[in-house]
Amino acid sequence: MYWFNVKNSSLHRQIRLQFGYGGTPTYTTGSYKSGGQAVGIYIPSAANYALGNYQTDGIHLNSGSWTLRTTSAITFNGKITLFNCRATSTVYKNGAVSNCCYSHENDQYQVSMIGGGFAEDSTLTSNAVTAIKILIDSGTMDTGTFVLYGIKTA
Repeated sequence: MYWFNVKNSSLHRQIRLQFGYGGTPTYTTGSYKSGGQAVGIYIPSAANYALGNYQTDGIHLNSGSWTLRTTSAITFNGKITLFNCRATSTVYKNGAVSNCCYSHENDQYQVSMIGGGFAEDSTLTSNAVTAIKILIDSGTMDTGTFVLYGIKTA
């Protein structure tokens, strides 16, 4: 899945992905491990930052203070590759994230994040994923495009 030109209504928000299973579906909301590493251009205090490990409410598509912005010229862009979504044996559903965004205060620090996460919910590990949900922790996503590509099987 890719996302482009995402902007939100308030600063310092987290976007995350949750897996669902079943026909309704039921979303797994509290059994994730997620984290990443940010590398930046013009970051004032260091070149690398380790970002929030063990976020339990979903796979975080951004992390820490390297978050969505409200400035009109600055958008959040990235991708996640999902793995094991069709598996019905006991296996974690997971994803690898990469993104590009700007820093938390003055928009002058370009940051790229590489990270990922997985769902370890015991019910989800033995069921195929039938849905995904993209959430923001507060406020609204004002603009943006999310595109999901799949692999056709026989």
